[in-house]
Amino acid sequence: MFHDSSKHYLTKGDNNASQWKGLGLWNLYFIFKLFLYWTGHINLHIFYNIFFALLLVIPLRYARLRKVRDIAALPAGIVLLYHDSWFPPLSRIFEQSEIFRFSNEYLLELVFRFINWEFIAFSLIILIFYFAILRKINKLTVLTFVALFMVSLTHWSNYWVPYLQLAFTHVHIAESSTHQRAEFVYGDADAGEAQSALTPDAVMSLDQVLDKELAAFYEYEQDRRVSFGQVSPAAAFDIVFINICSLSWDDLRATKQLDHQLFDQMDIIFERFNAATSYSSQAVLRLLRANCGQQPHANLYEPTDKQCFLFSSLQALGFDAQVMLNHDGQFQSLLDDIHTDPAFDEVLIPAQLEKVFTGFDESPIWNDRQALALWWQQHQEQQSAQPAALLYNSITLHDGNRELGAGPADQSAPYQNRVQLILDDLLQFMQQLRESERPVLVVFIPEHGAAFRGDPMQVTGLREIPTQKITQVPVGLSFIGAPSVPAEPLKITQPSSFLALSELVKRVIDQDVFGQGVTDWSTLVQDLPTTQIVSENEAAVTLLHKETPYVRIIGRSWTEYEP
Repeated sequence: MFHDSSKHYLTKGDNNASQWKGLGLWNLYFIFKLFLYWTGHINLHIFYNIFFALLLVIPLRYARLRKVRDIAALPAGIVLLYHDSWFPPLSRIFEQSEIFRFSNEYLLELVFRFINWEFIAFSLIILIFYFAILRKINKLTVLTFVALFMVSLTHWSNYWVPYLQLAFTHVHIAESSTHQRAEFVYGDADAGEAQSALTPDAVMSLDQVLDKELAAFYEYEQDRRVSFGQVSPAAAFDIVFINICSLSWDDLRATKQLDHQLFDQMDIIFERFNAATSYSSQAVLRLLRANCGQQPHANLYEPTDKQCFLFSSLQALGFDAQVMLNHDGQFQSLLDDIHTDPAFDEVLIPAQLEKVFTGFDESPIWNDRQALALWWQQHQEQQSAQPAALLYNSITLHDGNRELGAGPADQSAPYQNRVQLILDDLLQFMQQLRESERPVLVVFIPEHGAAFRGDPMQVTGLREIPTQKITQVPVGLSFIGAPSVPAEPLKITQPSSFLALSELVKRVIDQDVFGQGVTDWSTLVQDLPTTQIVSENEAAVTLLHKETPYVRIIGRSWTEYEP
């Protein structure tokens, strides 16, 4: 099937039937994969590829066997290519039943994102080049195997280099032992270091090292807690958590909105806040459980200590815990996830407003400024003086949203326009809060990024791999109506996550920021909890090891992520 029948197929009884004929057209398959690998678009599992190539070149005497091999090789090659890709296992598609709720327009849009015209052009060039040198096919096969072998040296170095280092350590100790026995006996430092190099850690593979580091991270995180106590704030103030889907630092750079006036209103900004996930449901669960250290993805759907729930802690201090959405909350059972925090009773949905967008699943989406203004009006009209702790969740920026009334059919709403819109709306809402002259703590905290620019390993909008471009989100706090505010925004530069945010909110209450005359802002943000950059969802886990990002897709090995 992938061989030139005129030159490479031999009939039964041919004396040269067992002669080596090369890879034939399969050379194109491996050349294309090597190109994708060198450009960072796939991760080449070198053992399987070399084994597959060897099966293709083994001489077979009988034409029937060769035909069977060709028929079996085609689907095997497709499966191997998918396995080498950064796509998650196919089982993930069937696990996500929500995919089948996508509108036809959105599905078509996603299909076109996967078409790379540069790759198509490259494939045509390689095809023309191949037929131009068809008579030298065996030489091309040799070059293909040489290229695969060179790649294998890089891959397998992760396994044999540690053993070489161990061998050299043995030699060094053996050579020096006769001259330094006294120092060894009395605990010479260099000797001790040499001995420690013989521990099992010295010969662990990359997979073992990163697995051990990940396990140690979660073991450390499971005991971390922020305790709010039972002392209510001296001054009554509201807290508004603005939880936005699909906005990261990288998205702000790509849309040229880093200098938007909204961020000038922030008094404290986390520059390296890690949302730890790339999906909305998990992001909301992590925010709800902000009082505890970072949990593995699977644990998010298990019962947890009530002390972990941020809004339950605020409720115990006298805040009225409320939830409002600018959508119906049905996608990925978000409403069920919100109710895992026992502080929440009902979820407010502004159905009386006119919708402005249609979601990727054709669900209604309401304007953020109008929804927040409606909540604020109702809150002010309440007779009770109980302050509120609001969780406002917005999907205005979610991939696939469509504008209403843009033509005979809804048109795709450009992401850049929606970023401008939501930032402008939030700026106006904050101005409305200032004009009310009521003290309010606004916490701006996106769920995750939109992957607006994509990278060689993920197309635009795909968030199966929770990379730092997706999980590093702009988190800011604004103290509206406080007696004093910092002269300029305080920037927290260390790696942080939800535990640091919870601790900061606790300090705002403990130090009575809205009640006292002057706040010691440097003390307020000093020594906040830091959190190693680890992110996880159902499909993959990523971590930063020695300032290098690594990813492990479910069912596969760790590999360096090169965006």
